[in-house]
Amino acid sequence: MLLASVYGRPSGPRPRERHASYVPRDARRWTIAKRCSSILAFRDSPQKLFMEHSNDDLLGQTLALLLQMPFPPKRLDPGASWVITERCDAFAALFQCIQNTKAHLYRLHDNAAHNLPSAWNTFDALIQDYIDAAGYAGKYVQYDMLLTCPVTHRRWTIAKRYSSILTFRGSLQKLLIDHGSEDLLGQTLSLLLQMPFPPKRLDPEASWVIAERCDAFAAFFQCILSTKAHLYRLHDNATHELPPAWKAFVALIQDYIDVPADMLRMTLERIATMPDEFECCICLTSFSHDELSEPGVVIRTQCAHVFHQGCITEWMAAASTCPICRHRVTAMVGLYFVS
Repeated sequence: MLLASVYGRPSGPRPRERHASYVPRDARRWTIAKRCSSILAFRDSPQKLFMEHSNDDLLGQTLALLLQMPFPPKRLDPGASWVITERCDAFAALFQCIQNTKAHLYRLHDNAAHNLPSAWNTFDALIQDYIDAAGYAGKYVQYDMLLTCPVTHRRWTIAKRYSSILTFRGSLQKLLIDHGSEDLLGQTLSLLLQMPFPPKRLDPEASWVIAERCDAFAAFFQCILSTKAHLYRLHDNATHELPPAWKAFVALIQDYIDVPADMLRMTLERIATMPDEFECCICLTSFSHDELSEPGVVIRTQCAHVFHQGCITEWMAAASTCPICRHRVTAMVGLYFVS
């Protein structure tokens, strides 16, 4: 069953179609109005930057290329049609070359931009200020994810940016490093972090990049929902006895995916003694000591029937009632034993 479906869209009004809706970068347009004297003064700024920098590196070569573009001289009759045509052709070539540098795309206020050499920051700011690229550079792709609880079948939507999901994944990675990968929590974290994650791309709005990220995010969040961490009630008394790493994991998941407050939640209950005969009502397999030592692996419904979490989840994918007594399942308790 598909637990997470993802589509990406630029910031702003939501498109009607539920798919990756965007305007290709090479097709997005905006208009600026400049006088010849203004463009001439603008051309002098890269020339000054070029003289202060050098032409040994990529920035210097980029500046040299811009300054080598043919530039129309001053004319006695600037209103003559042939002068206007001459300037239009020259300015079109100049600004095409400027756009090819991609300087209008960089976010100068991001933390990573502070690590750029000062000359690069000056160049990018110069380009963006002159061609009025603030509105353009402020665009970003937002990924809308339709999440479906595998137990309750409740659906809700969250909207995240790539950078936000990357930061969230980094928090899971830090939790794994602090905790270790030897027990069930560690194995769960390892499984999440082994999911393919799309790398950063130069053109985040390219259709193939959006498609790549949509597929990867759908698989990633489907794996997150399969952990059932979104169902636990963190404020129950029994939850306070959980290991800190478990509580941190559950809180991290629930905070990030914005779990609806009225969704069926799973409470936790610590049993005092290990029962002699204790088996799943579906697969009829006795619960092992390891299974009972991990919170949430063994589930009891409000009608007092006990199951493996995997067994009852698979059953509830087709029905929302108890497989033994047919009562509707509205609450669950995760049982665990600490020796």
